[in-house]
Amino acid sequence: MNFIGQEHNGIGFLREIARGVRSRVFLVSYERNICAAKLFMPEFSSFADQEFQVGSGLIHPNINQVTKLIKVKDHAGVLMPYIAGKKLSDYYGLDPHAFIELFLELLQGLSYLHSQTIIHRDMKPENVIVVNARPKLIDFDLAKKASQFDAKKTLVGTIAYFSPEVVRGQSASQASDLYSAAVILYRALTGEIPFTGTLEEVLYAQEHTEPLAPSRFDPALAIYDEILMLALAKNPLERYPSAEAFIEALEAVKKS
Repeated sequence: MNFIGQEHNGIGFLREIARGVRSRVFLVSYERNICAAKLFMPEFSSFADQEFQVGSGLIHPNINQVTKLIKVKDHAGVLMPYIAGKKLSDYYGLDPHAFIELFLELLQGLSYLHSQTIIHRDMKPENVIVVNARPKLIDFDLAKKASQFDAKKTLVGTIAYFSPEVVRGQSASQASDLYSAAVILYRALTGEIPFTGTLEEVLYAQEHTEPLAPSRFDPALAIYDEILMLALAKNPLERYPSAEAFIEALEAVKKS
C-alpha cells in the first residue's frame, strides 16, 4: 500500500500517519482540504462500508465524523477530517483531576454515540485523539448498531479492554463500552490496567477476578474506589446504567 506522493481519484497522498492490522491511515489532500484517509487491506474491505455507515451520521464535538466512502485501486476506505492531536494515553501523566476533565468529555461523546443506538466495541486510549484539550472518539470500523448484532460469538477489540460479558461470548452493549472506558480511567489514575498476564490469564481474570481498588495504589485515590469498582462490575446490570450516570458520579466527586 505504497501511495505516498501519488494521486488517485482526486486524493493526493502525503504521508502515512498510522497503521493497524486491518488498515493504514494517510494524511491526504482532497478538494483543497487536508484530510485523513483510512484504507483497508483488500481482505478487510467490508470494514470500510461498516465505518462509513456508522461514522457518517455522527455529529458531535467529541466525535470525529467520517465524511466519504472511497476506493483506491483494490483498497476500500473512508475519508475523515484530519485532527492534529495526541492520543489520550499521552495524557496519563496528568493530575487525576485534570485527566478526569478530559474523561468527562469522552463520556459525553460516548453518551451521544449510545443515544444513536451505536456500540463502539473498541474503546481504548488509542482510539481517542485530544485536540485543543478536547478528546475526540475515532475508529468506527468495529462499531455496530445495537440492532445489527447476531448470535455469532467472536471476540473483537483489544484484550485489555474487554468486558467480562464479551469474554463470555455475549454481544457487546452500552455497558460493555462503559466498562472499557472505565479501564481507561483506571489506567490513568493507577498507572496500571486492571489485569495483566498471558492472554489466557487476562481473559480469566476479566471474567472471575476483582480488580484492586485504586486506593491500593495510592490512598489519595480512595475517592474513586466506589466509582471504579461499580464501573468495572462483572455483571453489566450492576454498572452505571448509562454514560450520563457515570458522568454524574464523577461530577459528584469533583464537588465533594
